[in-house]
Amino acid sequence: INVVTAPNVSISNITPFCVNSLNTTLNASPAGGTWSGNGVLDPATGSFSPSTAGVGTPTITYTYTSGPCTVSANSTVTINGLPAVSAGADVAVCSGSSIGLQASGANTYQWSISGGAATGLSNSSIANPQASPTNTTTYTVLGVDGNGCTNTDNVQVTVNNLPNVAAGADASICPGLGTGLAASGATNYSWTPTTGLSNASIAGPTANPSATTTYTVTGTDSNGCVDTDQVTITVYPQPNVNATSNSPILECGTVSLNVTGLNTVQWSTQP
Repeated sequence: INVVTAPNVSISNITPFCVNSLNTTLNASPAGGTWSGNGVLDPATGSFSPSTAGVGTPTITYTYTSGPCTVSANSTVTINGLPAVSAGADVAVCSGSSIGLQASGANTYQWSISGGAATGLSNSSIANPQASPTNTTTYTVLGVDGNGCTNTDNVQVTVNNLPNVAAGADASICPGLGTGLAASGATNYSWTPTTGLSNASIAGPTANPSATTTYTVTGTDSNGCVDTDQVTITVYPQPNVNATSNSPILECGTVSLNVTGLNTVQWSTQP
C-alpha cells in the first residue's frame, strides 16, 4: 500500500469588497485547482465578481487534486453594500445670494460639478457647504463610508434672476397736493418711509409728504427674489403772495397793482 501525503491547500487572505468593486482574481496554493461559490466567474482562473456575489458573506471554495487526493479549502468573503448617499432636495436661490446644501449617508464627502471641481461652494469637502453659483448648477456629492465604499448623488441649484424693480420718475408737488407713485417689475411692493403715503404696500400709492422725501420701494417677485429702487418727491415751498398798490383809487380811474412772490399771476375780480 502506497500512502500519499495529502496536499496542503490554502486560500490567500481575501480582503472585504464593496459591492461595486472591480472584478478580481482570487489566489490559492498550490496553483492549478478549481474555484466555486457565489461570484466566481471562472473556476479555472479564480476570477471573482463582487457585484455578482452581492452584498453578504458568501463562502468560496478552492479544490485541489493531487494524485488520488482531493483537498478543499473554504473562505468567507465579506461584500459590503454602498452607503445611501443623499445630496438633498433640489433648491432655488436668488442671484447674488447663497443657500446651504446638506449631504447625508456617509462619513466623508466631496462635491464636484460636471467637468471638474465644484465652483460656487464655501467648502467642497464638507457635508453642508454654502452654495452661491452664478448660474443654475448641478452638484454631485461623493460620499465615502467607514468601509471605504462610495456612492454619489446629485442636487440642482436653480439661480433665479432678480426682478427689475422701478419706482417711477421723480416728481414735484406743491404743499398739500399729492401725486401718484407707480412701481413696476415685481409682484408685491413695500415703500419706506411710510410718511405721507396713502398705502405703503401697493404699487401705486398717493404720496403727499410735507417736505421733500426720497421713497424706497422694495419689490418681491413670485420666486421670492427682491430688488429696490428710489423716487424723490420734491415739495416746493408755499409762495408768499403780496398784492399792493401805492396809488389811490379814483372813481372812473385806473390804479397800478403790484404782486410779489410769484412767477406767474392770474387775476380775477369779485363784485
